[in-house]
Amino acid sequence: MIGAGDEVSFIDKEGKEISKERFTDGFAFNKGFAVVEKDDFFGVINRIGEFIVEPIYDDIGEISEGLFYAEKDELFGYLNEVREIAIPFVYTDALDFHQGVAVVADSSGFKGLINKEGNPVTPFDYDWIESFSSIELPVRFRQDGLFGLLNRGGLILTDTLYQALGEFGDGLALVASDNYYGFINAKGDTVIDLTYSYSLNALTSSKFENGYAKVFQKGKVGVIDSVGVKAFPAIFEDIGIYKGNLVPVKKRGKWGYSNLDVNLAIGYQYSYASNFYDSLAIVADGDLYGVIDTLGKIKIPLVFASMEWLDTLLLVQDTAYGIISLAQDTLVPFEYEKATQIDDKVIQLKRFTGTYDYYDLRKKQFLRREETFAE
Repeated sequence: MIGAGDEVSFIDKEGKEISKERFTDGFAFNKGFAVVEKDDFFGVINRIGEFIVEPIYDDIGEISEGLFYAEKDELFGYLNEVREIAIPFVYTDALDFHQGVAVVADSSGFKGLINKEGNPVTPFDYDWIESFSSIELPVRFRQDGLFGLLNRGGLILTDTLYQALGEFGDGLALVASDNYYGFINAKGDTVIDLTYSYSLNALTSSKFENGYAKVFQKGKVGVIDSVGVKAFPAIFEDIGIYKGNLVPVKKRGKWGYSNLDVNLAIGYQYSYASNFYDSLAIVADGDLYGVIDTLGKIKIPLVFASMEWLDTLLLVQDTAYGIISLAQDTLVPFEYEKATQIDDKVIQLKRFTGTYDYYDLRKKQFLRREETFAE
């Protein structure tokens, strides 16, 4: 997808537009279809730019199991790939189908599950149900302000409902009760007892990844493994992602790096410290960013207003955005107002004039440069 001004269009892998149609907005192709907006209404096009759903809807979702949810006149229903109404427009909210079920809301606003024939799988008596996204995992629901787990057959898996229930990571989810938290598995069984100090910060940060999770105790942060064994004691103000041989840790308002034996390897001196990526990490001193190695030596001076990884390249900003290599070669000149990564291969670069360039991160070359739409 490319854009200029208030319009967007779509291009193929060679950079050619698939049609001359212009849209107010558009979304990435998914299974051969893309949702587009035109004159404040939504529709769907195929890969040759033809409408398979005309832009007459107030909202429309991506295709999921052969169906699009859509909204018309404040009611939701589902359309199929040949423009037919598969499930009538009788709901006040709707989400995508996953493994044969979707979350919808009835006229009272309460949520439930339906199957692809439009038949109820659960009663409509939930305040909230998240959308299914995994075959293996159940979903969270809220009922009367408390949380539990629901499988796609409509069965409640948790014996008790909780004050809070976090997202699953590595098959485990945070649960809180009486301001203490622990972790349950996808069957609803308690795997790690509720002994940690609950807060909203814990809900957003204490999620398992690669077998480890941050935990909070008496205002300090530590790390445990998936059976509750301590990897790092709760002695830090904050901890980065627990992976690699050096882990970002924070004390007295500054970041440094600890080794896995909880010995400080790089001193507390940074306002920001990323995890190491291929023996290099992005750090900041105040508002200026650069790169260090595992010995703490500066590899790229801390002179940039912002910096982030683009695979093995770096998107950096001084007075404008550009892209550099780890050898500090300038691959994309510093002349862009904004940079947006479209996917793992392409980044969209907006000039201060309002035109857009497109850069291929893998080939390290411009895909499309200084293109504007014809008047």
